[in-house]
Amino acid sequence: MFRYVLILFIVLACSGEESLGQQGIAKEKQGKIQEAVHFYKLALQENSRYGFAHKRLGILYSAGIDSLELSLYHLKLAKKWGSADREVYLKLFDIYLILQEHMKIGPLKNDATKTKLFKQKEFNYITELDTCIAKSGKRYKDIKKLFAQKLPSISYNLLRSQAACLQGQGYDKQAKQILAHKVVTFD
Repeated sequence: MFRYVLILFIVLACSGEESLGQQGIAKEKQGKIQEAVHFYKLALQENSRYGFAHKRLGILYSAGIDSLELSLYHLKLAKKWGSADREVYLKLFDIYLILQEHMKIGPLKNDATKTKLFKQKEFNYITELDTCIAKSGKRYKDIKKLFAQKLPSISYNLLRSQAACLQGQGYDKQAKQILAHKVVTFD
């Protein structure tokens, strides 16, 4: 009973878009992604500048390889409307790396530097990952050193980029390991 009263209070206390955003989060937590997307879209109908809804849609759409452009659209708007945090920046880095849009990595790093959300070694890792992907089909000599780095704070958000790096260097087995959330081993 208390739970329902609390939910009712939250719904009444929030503005329309915030209430819809909270309903979207609740649906995400229940694993009901399509319903969550619906609530975020409704929130954007209430307020097209609601950064939180853009952020959540960008993150949800980033899960599908066919919806990366749509994800980029929402993540850029999230950044523009004040919902830029580490998660937004990491998703943007990951998508730019996957799409091999190397020219966008530098400006995004410069922008992210102003936020002080990342450590220099994290930026260095992203730069090396970008170099590895850019050298797809050519030998990238530092690949083992790159994957020996322990950066759990960003690694999880860059799994597909890491797999692209490994595949481009002919390490298909290791790419599968990374996507299965396993430790990469080089035989």
